[in-house]
Amino acid sequence: MRKTIKAADFAQDFRLGMGDQAMMGKYHLTEEQLERVFGELWRRGLISDDEIEDRLDVTDSQVTLVFSSAKEDTKELD
Repeated sequence: MRKTIKAADFAQDFRLGMGDQAMMGKYHLTEEQLERVFGELWRRGLISDDEIEDRLDVTDSQVTLVFSSAKEDTKELD
């Protein structure tokens, strides 16, 4: 069954920085479906390469922060 998503609404949530999990919940998507929607919006020119890169940079930064924090917490346990 195909789902209908308003591209403008999805792109706005994307630009406002809504996380993947929140977007999957709001639009009832699996991770694979979410990736397909991102790809389709990019192909239609509704989101740019730069916007996708910025989103990935934020994600990478968040992952780095989590690992750094976990490393410090582990040191405290020793």
